[in-house]
Amino acid sequence: MSTEITTADPDHLIIWLDESYNSNEAAVMESGYKTNTSDFISVQVNDSYAHNTVQLEQEIKKCFQNISEDLRIFHNLDQCQLCIDANVDKKSIFLIISTSTALKIIPCWQESWSSIKKIYILGNFMSNIVDWMDYYRAHGIDILLFDLHKNLLIRLLQDISQYYLAKGKDLKSHVLSNTNLAVPYFGWAKELMIRANQALVLGSAYPPQLFEDEPTLIIFDHDGYLVDPPIDLKPFSRIANIINNQTTFTQRLNYPNRSFIIAIILPQLNQHQVLPFVQQNVLGYPSIQLFYLFFADSNGNNLAANCGPKLIECHSITSRTSAQTRVVCARVNDLNIAYCESHRVQYENQGDNSVANLFAEQKLDRVSLQLKYNQQLRREFEQRLFE
Repeated sequence: MSTEITTADPDHLIIWLDESYNSNEAAVMESGYKTNTSDFISVQVNDSYAHNTVQLEQEIKKCFQNISEDLRIFHNLDQCQLCIDANVDKKSIFLIISTSTALKIIPCWQESWSSIKKIYILGNFMSNIVDWMDYYRAHGIDILLFDLHKNLLIRLLQDISQYYLAKGKDLKSHVLSNTNLAVPYFGWAKELMIRANQALVLGSAYPPQLFEDEPTLIIFDHDGYLVDPPIDLKPFSRIANIINNQTTFTQRLNYPNRSFIIAIILPQLNQHQVLPFVQQNVLGYPSIQLFYLFFADSNGNNLAANCGPKLIECHSITSRTSAQTRVVCARVNDLNIAYCESHRVQYENQGDNSVANLFAEQKLDRVSLQLKYNQQLRREFEQRLFE
């Protein structure tokens, strides 16, 4: 369910304490408070707690399966408390508990809740429970109640996404000399929001996924022509997906909702050998929007008629190949900037500012790359003028 992340390790910790209590267990509560349930998410109340628990365990493990992420499930209260104490100064903790567990531990742990970012309670809606929660929310404890595991999971993903978005913005505003330090947090915000979108499963169908159709660059470099990509593609190396294996390349293309722009580097092939390669590995994939060819003794005129309008340019392999590949990177980056801006406006008009902000932050990141590239081009031109 998740997408691959190439940023720094996250610092969130999800703790789920499931003592398997009966959600209908009697509890003594004072309910002398006014109730307002407008902040709580619910679509149905007929799923049993046991069913919700099983489903949540299955889906939460899929959503947080990266090794670098920290998801811990406890069935013992003391072990859970030890984990919270051990991570209070290291991680931002998001806690999941049942209704009955919450009734038991929140009054006892109230002094230590400052270490918890948010508490998610999985259980049945009852007026006295809502009143009880409102009391503790008024005392500074951020609690949400869910009667359906899917709603809890989606909200958890959205909240962690917002946590990283805020953290990235804060870091960028305080470390003006190096905005790259904030990029990993924006990357995690984007990734978690994508997972939340993916979790919105309706039967067997998925709604459109955030960023799924963003213009994405793939460089197929079968022979490893780019010896040092961070230098050869500077400053675009982190947005270029370089693939050397042909099977991996075609597997990556087999997602019709994606939008790929491809640069294909084939220094060992001539124009007569390139056409069969393109017909077999490129033209049949609707995910490819545009592609560029680099090969020995290029003659684009002979290929254009057979490859159609998706073939933008052909280049011979020369000492300028790395620079020409950077030009392709810059064009894809421009397309991504336009994509982010149109989607930012779309979600802003819909009133969904949290998603709009994700597109805005990615746009700013891509604009920063374009500025660096333009500065690099200026330096190269100035050097040529004085040679």
